[in-house]
Amino acid sequence: MRRILSFLMLLACTMPAFAQQTNMELSTLRIGPFKIFMDKAEAEALAHKPLLTATEKNEYKGETVVKYNNELLKVTINQQYVGENQPDKEIITNMTTTSAKFRTKSGMGVGSTRYELLNTYKDYSNFEVYAGWEEDSDKRSKSISYFVLKDLDAMTSLSFKLVNNVVVEINIYQDEGGC
Repeated sequence: MRRILSFLMLLACTMPAFAQQTNMELSTLRIGPFKIFMDKAEAEALAHKPLLTATEKNEYKGETVVKYNNELLKVTINQQYVGENQPDKEIITNMTTTSAKFRTKSGMGVGSTRYELLNTYKDYSNFEVYAGWEEDSDKRSKSISYFVLKDLDAMTSLSFKLVNNVVVEINIYQDEGGC
């Protein structure tokens, strides 16, 4: 009887951990449960708050800071053409995070090094590495660079911003240049 009670108590204590498993996945299409091309209403339901939409005059970028599992990410909503005979839709077109908890299936994320990215994605079909620019300047940076994975099928990109060869920010965006 004691064994059964001990087992039931252990089960009761661990059940919330199983029930609260979170999605901390990062890919060319998502950060956690938020996905590029996700409808605004669905994103607002996940965020538990209204998300702002970019204005046509670009007075506002449409970026809203969202907290997911106590981690912050920026979500950008834009009105986009969806298809013939359909009205334009408000969808997620860009997401950014500086949280080290979001990781790709290969384990890459904030805190990963340039060497780790190159070693992990050296066989990826389409990636690029390039130097960044100094803020408020027209000079190439010696400390900022970008490592970008392009998903040509989905027309999205996963960009790792590196400072001194360490990832500090991740950006996933709709890549219209892949057309």
